[in-house]
Amino acid sequence: MLRNIIICIFIFIIGIVVGGSLCWLKSYHQKDSYYNYSDEIQKIIKFEKSIISKENFSCEDYMPKDVGSLVAIIFGWNMVNNINMVSFGCHQKICHLAISNCKPWQDQECGQTFLVYEVNEHNLIKEKTFKCIQVP
Repeated sequence: MLRNIIICIFIFIIGIVVGGSLCWLKSYHQKDSYYNYSDEIQKIIKFEKSIISKENFSCEDYMPKDVGSLVAIIFGWNMVNNINMVSFGCHQKICHLAISNCKPWQDQECGQTFLVYEVNEHNLIKEKTFKCIQVP
């Protein structure tokens, strides 16, 4: 009887250790690297000195309003994390570079900062279309 209890406790502890380890590994597993879209980032950096107009700037007031500084902030925030939290994508000639402060296990109480811009039919960036958007 005592032997069965000890075996059950031992299996329970092993389950906790294995389950916790798997959760930790999954949480800190490296997502797609932003190096996969470094060509697009280089295109954005060409507009580093472009100022985002006041009507297109919906980010916190302390953030600089030029494209280069915003890109630097996005990648700077990403460097303090163990996982890549930067994303890039385009849909119908509107592209974004974004960083999320959501941890993999969070689905609430986190936000994102987006650098949004438009491209023309030749996939060249339209300079005056840069926007900074923060979602709480």
